Amino acid sequence: MLFPFLYNEKNSNLDGNRFGHTADGRPGWKDGADTVHPFMGEPVLLQNWNNTLVSGTITQSYTASADISLIVSVMAVTGNDTATPVILYVAPIISISGGTITSLSEKNAGGYNTNLKCGGIGAHKVYLVRLKAGNTLTITIKPYGSQFQTGYDISLFKL
Repeated sequence: MLFPFLYNEKNSNLDGNRFGHTADGRPGWKDGADTVHPFMGEPVLLQNWNNTLVSGTITQSYTASADISLIVSVMAVTGNDTATPVILYVAPIISISGGTITSLSEKNAGGYNTNLKCGGIGAHKVYLVRLKAGNTLTITIKPYGSQFQTGYDISLFKL
């Protein structure tokens, strides 16, 4: 035996667990029953909503058909089609509800579009969300004032 320490009791005892594949072909482990629990893989894009310039409040919803964990990325940029100075802008308000929510990252940034001669300010927020089957996740983006338009991108990634 070339490397006997690889075959000792401690390294070969899987405590009753076995390996297998889920019904959709993903590798995973079995804990004694026929159910295969998939290994954590790369996040998969589940849903994406986006638009360039929308007036008013934006609301998108997702209802879970089974228990699920998601990474939710919400980006919104609010601007005006006049030359209002960027200092008068307040970042769009992003709110999220439904399930268990953990905020992972929140950033605001301002900018000035030299082509349109107007400023804008944006917000990007990332959340970890756990939903039970039947729970609805609601994402709302509200601009500071009714004269503003918002471009947005909302992405849900299944873990």
